[in-house]
Amino acid sequence: MRRLHWIALFLLLTLGPAANPLSAHVGDHPSIHDTVAAITLPMKDHFTREQLKKLTAFQVEQFLSEDEMKW
Repeated sequence: MRRLHWIALFLLLTLGPAANPLSAHVGDHPSIHDTVAAITLPMKDHFTREQLKKLTAFQVEQFLSEDEMKW
């Protein structure tokens, strides 16, 4: 179930509006924005915008490392 949350968040931030309401957090750990950016930025370098729009959940999972999938 966590993987689906990450995939949904990835798609929302990649394909959604430019404004990011999820940037605030408490503590010294990485924010959701930082974590998602660490995942999505390499994907944006690897795929075209059209390819990103057509990615399936399976393809996104295949791109993630084991550590990223643990979140």
